[in-house]
Amino acid sequence: MICNYQNVFRTGFKELIISVSYFCVSFVTYTAVGVYGYLMFGDSEKSQFTLNMPSHYVSSKVAAWTVVCMIIIFSLLAPIDR
Repeated sequence: MICNYQNVFRTGFKELIISVSYFCVSFVTYTAVGVYGYLMFGDSEKSQFTLNMPSHYVSSKVAAWTVVCMIIIFSLLAPIDR
């Protein structure tokens, strides 16, 4: 059963509280993972996950090209979606 969010959020205040709380949880989680990764690996860590994978494996190349293709597809389709 699909939940109709317009009926759930009669007022904008509830939607604001939920959005802010999701943002805060995401921010804290990503910050904690970043700090933990820096403490584990130091300055040798690169900024993206796919840059840290060994380049001589085929699976690493597939993962990197998957990310590139997803970015390209999203950038082409995002302006169309309304």
